[in-house]
Amino acid sequence: MDSGFGGSLINKQKVDKDDYSTIFVFNTTISAILYIVLFCFAPKIENLFNTDGISGIMRLLCLVFLINSWGIIPNTLLIKQLQFKLIMIRNVISTIIASCFGILLAFYDYGAYAIVGYQLMYASLCVIQNYYYTRYRIRFKFEYYRFRQLFSFGFFTTVCNIIDSAYENILTFLFGKYLSVQKAGYLDQAQKLEGTATQSLTTTINNVSFPILVQLRDDLKEFIVEANRITIAVIFLIFPILSLITVFSDTIIEVLYGEEWLPSAKYLSILIFAGYFVIIEYLYRNFIKSYSSVRILLYGTIFKRTIGIGIILAFVFYNANLAIWGYVVSSIIGSITNIILYMYCLKLKHSNTVKNLLYSLTGQAFLLSILYFVYCVISNIYQLIIVIIAIYLIYYIATFLQLKKKSLL
Repeated sequence: MDSGFGGSLINKQKVDKDDYSTIFVFNTTISAILYIVLFCFAPKIENLFNTDGISGIMRLLCLVFLINSWGIIPNTLLIKQLQFKLIMIRNVISTIIASCFGILLAFYDYGAYAIVGYQLMYASLCVIQNYYYTRYRIRFKFEYYRFRQLFSFGFFTTVCNIIDSAYENILTFLFGKYLSVQKAGYLDQAQKLEGTATQSLTTTINNVSFPILVQLRDDLKEFIVEANRITIAVIFLIFPILSLITVFSDTIIEVLYGEEWLPSAKYLSILIFAGYFVIIEYLYRNFIKSYSSVRILLYGTIFKRTIGIGIILAFVFYNANLAIWGYVVSSIIGSITNIILYMYCLKLKHSNTVKNLLYSLTGQAFLLSILYFVYCVISNIYQLIIVIIAIYLIYYIATFLQLKKKSLL
């Protein structure tokens, strides 16, 4: 359990042992209290859902809160020191061993406990490796004034995360309530794929860029240059992949789920289109957070999520089948809001920032149009593959030369 204080430690320029120990004591204490509460209420939750055995599973699974709370500080140290190679090695080792352990439990008919075993093993291995790589020594020292220094940043970012999480859950509820069961099922499968593509990418980009940008915060010019580079790199490298998913959504759905799930392809294309704006939104959210303007970020989050839910509700009440387009509009508003907040916080000229962003997005729109045209014209799969490879080679070379010419790389 991070409570936003891991980011607070990364955000603070000069951090000492007392800062780390203060957050360590706070996180482990809150996690222990949370676990005790969940442990006591587990039987009542089991009765609420009328599912036998969920109490025992819940009590074991919630141990992950406790385990992770002990590894937050060394994990923060790895991120703050930009040790992303070690983090990758840690994750790979933990995933392989935990997966083998989970498969072994499943083989011996432990059922749902196999998943619980995987989660506990993965968390434990990550924590052990965190301590091994950082050599961090636990100190049980809490200083209130240090906690207050770190509280503001952690509090505002945590509230933003809670609002975003509530927004996503409200969307799931609305789609499930007002769409037919069949359409809700198709949409759910599409959301899983879209979430895997966009959320994993945004999480990785933000985790890597945040500590880098924090170090450049005192030099506004360098901060802006680095933020522009990150934006261009994301649009240049990642958006073309999303374009492929958008065009070939039916093929992807058929391969992964079978022909009976083909209606999900339409939803996947629309969600991936919204994903362009979701990535931009979270990219600029990270820039604002890196510049430590978290209070403004919170106000912006409240504004855009309130407007977004209102728009989606309007679409739902007009025609439930158009609700997904309400999500697209909400995503566009979210990205525009964060871009405006970013320019306001850094006192940037609107023309230059918008111009560079539009320049990059225009290339993506052109690429997407070509892909759709080629997909509709060419029916032979082998010819289609060859043509697409050629298109992407030309696109990457031409875009690279243009960006280099304009000094955007």
